[in-house]
Amino acid sequence: MAAADGLAEVAATAGGGERQTDGGDGEPMSADSADNVDCSNELDMRLAFLKALRLSEVVEDDEEQPYKSKYEARKVFESLLASIERRCAELGGGASAGAEGPAAVTAAWRNRAAVLHYYVAVTMLETEELSAGEKEMERCLVTLRPLAGTARFGGVVLLACNQMGVLWSGRGEPDKAIPFLEEAYKIYAENPLIVAAAAAAAAAAA
Repeated sequence: MAAADGLAEVAATAGGGERQTDGGDGEPMSADSADNVDCSNELDMRLAFLKALRLSEVVEDDEEQPYKSKYEARKVFESLLASIERRCAELGGGASAGAEGPAAVTAAWRNRAAVLHYYVAVTMLETEELSAGEKEMERCLVTLRPLAGTARFGGVVLLACNQMGVLWSGRGEPDKAIPFLEEAYKIYAENPLIVAAAAAAAAAAA
C-alpha cells in the first residue's frame, strides 16, 4: 500500500473490533514492546500502530497504575509520529504540480502525522491531561479539517470535533463546545461514506 494510504487507512479499519487486554497474540504487552518500535518500513509502522491501538483500548489495568497501557500506547504513537515527522523533513521543500510529486508525497505523510496527533490526544484526554490533549487535537484538526469531506479523513475529523466538544462541555463552556459538535454533525450528515463506515464499525463491534 502506498504512503498516501498509510496509517489513516489503518485508523479507519482497525478500531471496530472487540476490546482486548493483550497484544493480540494472547500475551500481555510489556513496556519494552512499547519502547522498541522499529519504524523503518511500512509493515513495521502498521504493526506498531495496531499494537498501540490495542494498548489504548485496554480496560483492565493495575489499580495502582490505572493508565499504564494508555501511557505505553502513547509511547508507540509518539514514536511513530516522530518517525513520520522525520520523513516529512527529509521530503519537504520540493514543490511539484504532479499528483505523485514531492509536495503531494510530503502532504500525504503530514496527513498520517495528523491522524497520530489524534490518537496521542485521545490518550492524553483519557489520562486527564486535558490541556495537552486539547493542543494535540488542535494539531490534528489544523491539518485534516480541509479533508473533512473525504471518506479517508472525514471520520477522524468527526471524532476529533466530538472530542473537543466533550472537552469544552466538561469544562462548563457550552459556547465553545457547541460549534465543535455542530461541525461533527455536519460531517456525519453530509458524507454518506462516513455514515456507512460508522455503521460497519458498529456492526463489527456488536
